[in-house]
Amino acid sequence: MKLAASQELHAYWSGLRGARSAPERAEIDPAAIRGVLADTFILELDESRGYPIRIAGTRTNLLFDRELKGAAFVDLWRKPDQLEIAAVLACVADEAVAVANSTAYGLSAGLITGDNQRGFTLAQRIDSGVVHVNDQTVADEPQLPLGA
Repeated sequence: MKLAASQELHAYWSGLRGARSAPERAEIDPAAIRGVLADTFILELDESRGYPIRIAGTRTNLLFDRELKGAAFVDLWRKPDQLEIAAVLACVADEAVAVANSTAYGLSAGLITGDNQRGFTLAQRIDSGVVHVNDQTVADEPQLPLGA
């Protein structure tokens, strides 16, 4: 990582997670990383739409002189590089599945996606009693036969 903002965000993330694969959502405090938020962006895991940008910081938008929300991330790259970028993002998705499967818990999971087919494909790879696609786990039935 060359960028100071990336290094700061990575250090913050690693400090929170400790020996775990990821920190809990409630542990993340945007105020603690406010200095890097303008340089960050979040992508949606939707291969069919070129991995759209869900949110982008102000300095990231300024690099392209436009609001990037909703833009296909893959389209920001030169045509010869787009397949390689898409392959890297597919690897990131594979790592997300590995993180989801590395937890000691697993009775219920959920994922949100704009591509239902991709969501169902990912859901089949997650080791959990129930995997919700584009739904929440709040109303799960405790009498479901989960586990062996």
